Amino acid sequence: MKTFIKIMIFTISAMLYLSIKAYANIAPLKVNEKMVEPFKNPGVKIDTAAITVTPEGDGFRFTCKYTLQGLSDIESLTLGVPGDLGYTLEAGYIDNINVNVNGSPLECKVYDATDHPSDLGNEYGSSFNFKWHTFTISIKKNEKIDVYITYNMQWRLVSQNKTSSYHIVPFILSTDKLFDSIGNYTIKYVNDDYISPSDVKVMMNSMLEPSIISKPILSPKWNDIEILWEFNDMNQFQDFRLILLSFKDLAMGFSTGTDIDHSIRWAVLNNNYEGLASSFEDISKGKTEASLSTDSLTTAAYISSEFYFRIKNYEKALEVLSPYYKSTLWPAAVKYEYINAVKLKEDGDYYLFLDELKKLSNYRDYILISSYSNSEMGPAANTLAKLAAQEVPADYEKAPPKRNNIFFYVLTIGLPLTAVSLFIAYRRIKG
Repeated sequence: MKTFIKIMIFTISAMLYLSIKAYANIAPLKVNEKMVEPFKNPGVKIDTAAITVTPEGDGFRFTCKYTLQGLSDIESLTLGVPGDLGYTLEAGYIDNINVNVNGSPLECKVYDATDHPSDLGNEYGSSFNFKWHTFTISIKKNEKIDVYITYNMQWRLVSQNKTSSYHIVPFILSTDKLFDSIGNYTIKYVNDDYISPSDVKVMMNSMLEPSIISKPILSPKWNDIEILWEFNDMNQFQDFRLILLSFKDLAMGFSTGTDIDHSIRWAVLNNNYEGLASSFEDISKGKTEASLSTDSLTTAAYISSEFYFRIKNYEKALEVLSPYYKSTLWPAAVKYEYINAVKLKEDGDYYLFLDELKKLSNYRDYILISSYSNSEMGPAANTLAKLAAQEVPADYEKAPPKRNNIFFYVLTIGLPLTAVSLFIAYRRIKG
């Protein structure tokens, strides 16, 4: 089990720090001496684009729907989908590509430009040296055409090792920036399992700090299985990678070498979250015959906490994770604080809930966590203010406010004393 975790961490590290770029954005290309090179401002606008990505097999399925609008009459324009980079440990490669333009299928031709970095690299932050899957269109001024592209992309590194529980999807928006302009542009990731907000983050291909990641990337819409990004300005485009942990894969790959492994796999196949939470809790607390490393025990606790959270047993989720709060093997602190925030809201403790939201807002690259914090902070503050306002009349009936207490004392004590003092002074004057 210890070896499994080390291999998985190595795999993820390699995938993150290699130049991972393979995604079906399209780019305008010039064909020159059996070679292609991207160029900008082809006289075509991306009117709308809807990109959908779903896990499939050892990789992902891409469905890309573009509506292109001509800004001038163009008899022949080559467009390309970026594929392999040509490295020994290639990040991803395209398979089963199909292109359809206005309902008619088109053949693709592959140009290998992996050894020919583009001169546009410095301007757009990408070398554009891909194996391009190309097709040709014609378009007239103001005409709109629909381009429909589907294909599979696999991680060659992962398919060789079969050890990673992370889904890592690169989005290369720099290619789309080569067009003259864009209209409405959306990217949707549809997962094959529940998305855990505390285990979803983005990383920039250019290694930019989170503070300068564009707002649409940091603030997607999301639900239990989908993440949706919306763009309407090319200045919002940046190349980034979506990174999310698959707990089903992590649970399936966990091994103790005992009979409990069979029950875990059966529970995963049957979505038995309660059984998974309980089994991994026992493992994390050393209640099995297996002799496991600290990393394995930490991983078991992390998995148990996730599945307790899914069945809304927040107390148990926090209890199991608490001993590993400071662990760096997994983002345990992020998960703990998120679960605690959800629990505090359910308990109606809006004062502490608001305090927890402020902490979560600091995790900007954990995009669903920061998005949750931003969306909940305003309503939580309003609810807290309303609750405070509702408590004032009840408090007033029990004990008048301090200002009214002073007035009361003036009436009941101050005035009589003043009257007595005046009477004594009057008698002295008369006497």
